[in-house]
Amino acid sequence: MRQQLLTFDRVDNRKCGCARHGIAAESGAVIARAQRLPRGAGGENGTEGHAAGEALRKAQDEYIVGLDTFPDIASNHGAKGWLEAERGNLIVARDALNKATSLDPNYAFAWVIKGVLSARDGKFVDAVEMWKKARSIEPSYPNINQLIAEAEKRK
Repeated sequence: MRQQLLTFDRVDNRKCGCARHGIAAESGAVIARAQRLPRGAGGENGTEGHAAGEALRKAQDEYIVGLDTFPDIASNHGAKGWLEAERGNLIVARDALNKATSLDPNYAFAWVIKGVLSARDGKFVDAVEMWKKARSIEPSYPNINQLIAEAEKRK
């Protein structure tokens, strides 16, 4: 299913360019590239890959602590939601994204990621609704029309 939803995965790994979450999106792109490294990359017995994985996990944990420490703003919750979703912590991710949209209902990034999670769950009607909300806020959001069109086909 995950491979089938490649279109929905792609949005997570691109910098939106929006000043409100450009840093979080760029950080996410770096983390996402690191997560795509093959097991054992860089070493014959895989120890370097394991060490890199541990370093990545530690960096992600520190990033989450930083997001939780700084002001209670939508962009911090959105970044946390995206990262936790990529780490497989979907309950924490959804809570963070819901907090982001409650703090700032016009924060397009959070709506996009909420849509991605819905699409990954096969809830394409919900995904389309969230992406249309994001598009109404930020009409030039990268790939938003592609996401909506693809999900419309799968409803």
